[in-house]
Amino acid sequence: MAAKRNFIYSIDGPTPPEKGELGHWGFDIILDGNFARKMREKYPNEEVKARLNGEGRIIIARYGLEKMGNVTPYDFLSGSWLPNSFRVPGNACDLGLECSDREELTNTRLGEIEKRLRPVTYTPHNVDGRDQAFCLLSLFTHWANLTNMVFN
Repeated sequence: MAAKRNFIYSIDGPTPPEKGELGHWGFDIILDGNFARKMREKYPNEEVKARLNGEGRIIIARYGLEKMGNVTPYDFLSGSWLPNSFRVPGNACDLGLECSDREELTNTRLGEIEKRLRPVTYTPHNVDGRDQAFCLLSLFTHWANLTNMVFN
């Protein structure tokens, strides 16, 4: 009998742009609402965040994107382990929380967030190429799988 698996995210896409278009690599990541709530309540120290960002820079280098600039790959909501966005070099290229999810998770007191179970959505912005799209997906899955292993 196979072990029961609890999936914490789903990926819709990625879809390449129409020929000749830039910035249209489309995909969404849907993160389980209960998992997002738990990560909003966690706050690892700055050393842990710095280590994860170092690992993110290695992922970016493996895609050859470090030549385009230097970014902090993981940007967290203030006081939490839930990312606000995942970033790669480019023209403000990121995978970020939907505005309504960000506002709710930022402005709601932690005790009230316990009631929140609906999923949160991350969407890409200014993703001009395949390497950027797949690097963002790699950054997200690295964070999600590591976090799920440690906290769940």
